[in-house]
Amino acid sequence: MLKMKFTKPKILLLDPKGAARMMDVEGRRTMSLVLTKTQAEIKERTPVGVSGQLRDSVMTEMKKVKEKLIGFVFSALVYALPMNFGRKASPVSRTGQLSILRWVEKSKAGRALWQKLRKDYKKISSRQVAFLVARKKGEERMEGKKFFEKGITASESFIRGAFSKHGLMLKRKLVQL
Repeated sequence: MLKMKFTKPKILLLDPKGAARMMDVEGRRTMSLVLTKTQAEIKERTPVGVSGQLRDSVMTEMKKVKEKLIGFVFSALVYALPMNFGRKASPVSRTGQLSILRWVEKSKAGRALWQKLRKDYKKISSRQVAFLVARKKGEERMEGKKFFEKGITASESFIRGAFSKHGLMLKRKLVQL
């Protein structure tokens, strides 16, 4: 998750309400540009599986907390963190085993694996195949894809430039008030 903050400068103005509104609008516009660019860079680097859900799940959000505008780029999917950071070898959870069981029973590749194992072991059930797959998965360590970090790094110069231009533009507009 990327978290960006923009704080309004505290200066003496002749029209403080007008300046506050203008700074709010411009701050939101700049933050929106930054979040959109960063989201695009992250999505471009996000691995695409069978469904493409992970890539589609990368979202942005903007919140105003007191005088700060905070932007977030994130994914709400449970497996986004392990895909980004990786995971150590560990036993597959019960829900993971159930997902693998559904995969064995319903997917073309899962049924093909089941049929292949039936040639060697005549009475192997789908549950037993799911157990074997889960055990094998549990033994494997997965390297993280680091798509959030790579996307943020790729958009870093844009982010710096956008906030730098934002500051200069605010200065010009405040002088006009």
